[in-house]
Amino acid sequence: MSGVIKFRNLTKIYDGITAVDSLNLEVKKGEIFGFLGPNGAGKTTTIKAMMGLLKPTKGSIVVNGEKISTSAGISSSSVGYLPEVLDLWDNLSGEETLRFMSDLKGVSRSEVEKLLHKVGLSRAGDRKVKGYSKGMRQRLALAQSLLGKPDLLILDEPSTGLDPSGVAMVKNIIREHVDRGGTVFLSSHILPVVEEVAHRVGIIVEGKLRTVDSVSNLRDQLQIPTKMNILLSSNHKKVEKYLRKSPMIKSYSGSKNMLTVTCNKNDKKDILDLIEECGVDVVDFDIKEGSLEDIFLSFSRGDM
Repeated sequence: MSGVIKFRNLTKIYDGITAVDSLNLEVKKGEIFGFLGPNGAGKTTTIKAMMGLLKPTKGSIVVNGEKISTSAGISSSSVGYLPEVLDLWDNLSGEETLRFMSDLKGVSRSEVEKLLHKVGLSRAGDRKVKGYSKGMRQRLALAQSLLGKPDLLILDEPSTGLDPSGVAMVKNIIREHVDRGGTVFLSSHILPVVEEVAHRVGIIVEGKLRTVDSVSNLRDQLQIPTKMNILLSSNHKKVEKYLRKSPMIKSYSGSKNMLTVTCNKNDKKDILDLIEECGVDVVDFDIKEGSLEDIFLSFSRGDM
């Protein structure tokens, strides 16, 4: 797959403070890329440089084969951009907002009604934006990024202010976009959403890119413990002395017939076998692998 976004030694310094430090990164066509980092890590600075909204101190950015500059920016028809905060016109209705932004982008107004429906604002399209809730404003902001059916979506905190149905809508839009051959560059603090949709993630800390890989590969590399919740046929205390002796078990806790064990990913089956060898049946269990939050915290704390 060819690179849709290419950062080469991107550096941005503000008043002697390095916000982004020699960023090298390539985002492939057709992927959902999660760009993560703690507050002040350089995420929004990177995105603004990519959109041509600020000038890098050094380095280069290429999007869709075109080198980005502050004078030209990105072609609005090829990229849909949702900034972290989008100022909307309170005196316009939702429909009028999308029609106006269609004209600004130089794309057809024909999809305005469909987009209002897509983001759940069909019944509010004729209402003034000043009467919109925070979540409704975010839905409208997301809709404007989809105008013109752009190949690339750049989304900075798209789930901000949304209720669970709105978050589900964002995930569906992202997946549908990629299913049609598009690419998504996604920055968000809602890590479960990123974990669910992203093909790869990059974690930036204090302006430096610390890692780029799939969540699955990072989980394996970091050997993040797996947690098992196990329902037993008898009280967990019947197996407690065996759990204490087992080198496979990192920690455990129990209450009556419920047992929670943390262990290495590859030891799950052996631990279940150990319990049954002690004469206690495993009635049911569920497994929670190390999450993207665990991975994120490992890098943001400086463990890696």
